[in-house]
Amino acid sequence: MEVHGVKKEMMKKIQQKREAMIQSAKETGYTSEETIKHSQELDKLIIQYQLAFRQSNQKRTFVRKCKKKTSIVWSRYLVYKQNNYSKVL
Repeated sequence: MEVHGVKKEMMKKIQQKREAMIQSAKETGYTSEETIKHSQELDKLIIQYQLAFRQSNQKRTFVRKCKKKTSIVWSRYLVYKQNNYSKVL
């Protein structure tokens, strides 16, 4: 199955679990065992989704030049150097 199909299927499962949790909360309350079980299962699905597609987001690198400074962003790191690329690399 292609990546787009997998993402779509995982999002469908997440949406179904979210709807089940909301319905359970309406019927049995926010703190009922059933609602909490749905919430925990939803958390697991969301984490699985994030882990499955995290690598493609982390590989993106952006380089942006601003006046005399260059900003290079890798994943979650921001490095500022003034026109000296050798120190950054």
